[in-house]
Amino acid sequence: MTEKKTISRKSNGKWFKKNKKILIAIVVLIIALILLSNKNGKNKKETETQTQTEIIEVKDKKTLVEVEHLEAQDIVAEIKVFGQTASNKKIPVKSRTDGTVKSTIAHKGQLVKTDDVLIELSMDDRMAKLNAAKAQIEESKLIYKTTKTLVKQNFDSEAALIQAEAGLKAAKSNLEAVQKDINYTKITAPFDGIFDKRTVEIGDYVGKNTQIGTLISLNPIKIKADIPERYIGRVQKGRIATTKLLSGQKFDSKLTYVSSSAESATRTFNIELESENPNNKIAEGLTVEITLPLDTQKAHKISTLSALTLNEVGTIGIKTVEDGIVQFYEVTIIREDKDGFWIAGLPENATVITTGQEYVKTGEAVRTQEKEVK
Repeated sequence: MTEKKTISRKSNGKWFKKNKKILIAIVVLIIALILLSNKNGKNKKETETQTQTEIIEVKDKKTLVEVEHLEAQDIVAEIKVFGQTASNKKIPVKSRTDGTVKSTIAHKGQLVKTDDVLIELSMDDRMAKLNAAKAQIEESKLIYKTTKTLVKQNFDSEAALIQAEAGLKAAKSNLEAVQKDINYTKITAPFDGIFDKRTVEIGDYVGKNTQIGTLISLNPIKIKADIPERYIGRVQKGRIATTKLLSGQKFDSKLTYVSSSAESATRTFNIELESENPNNKIAEGLTVEITLPLDTQKAHKISTLSALTLNEVGTIGIKTVEDGIVQFYEVTIIREDKDGFWIAGLPENATVITTGQEYVKTGEAVRTQEKEVK
């Protein structure tokens, strides 16, 4: 038994000696794997720590926005509406007697003065009627004179004198009617204006009250428009508005009329303005842009509309910074100047975000930088 154990030990010794290098290699590999594992764990912890630090830094880093300090001023608010030019007078010219058109003195589009002849009708038998009426006057005068003398001499009655006097009055009335009818053969302009849309030509027969054309007056020119009901309490008659044609021509106009009742369909109020138009250069029916002054109110001036933005529900407004926090105010544009726009709705003193407003939200903390003055 002892001999067997001795043999076994000798065999194991020989095996260790034979495989010594392999065992050392295995031990070295195991130690390397352990060291590598510890290093990876350390690196992972360092990475996690670094990521958390970066997150904290991002959270602490505030967005930089450009701002401008604005102070409210008292200005006259304005509204812009579109309207149309209109004549201040426009009537159909009608004949006051019947007859054939003898001459068309005024042409379409011609400027005419009051009592200028537009159309002349033929006289026909009017001169004969005039002579007959004059003869009747002379006869009636003679009858009246004779009757009056006879009554004084008691050769005739008072009733005969009354009848003679009535005959004389009737003759005079007939003469006046004939003379008026003759005068009516010359159709004249009732006021200064433009003879527009003549509807008859030489040789046409016209009856009494037949339209022969249209007369319009363009001086002063009227401008008609409608304004929304929310402005009705802020407009005043007598205010001077700036009116611009599509051609670019500008002229002043005076507010002369404001309707007292709204249009049921549109809930708007009719207004009318007037402007001098001495040369009739402004025609009827032109589209115009009207800048109408309203009342005085507090407003801030911004140089461009790029400062406007939308909030989360789509309302147009301005973002400001108050104590480092972004605030939003709904605003309205109340006036436009050559170098900017006037808006209402901000606090009297406001720090307006002019650049970067689209990248920040209401309630967000931000850093600010003053806008450079150019």
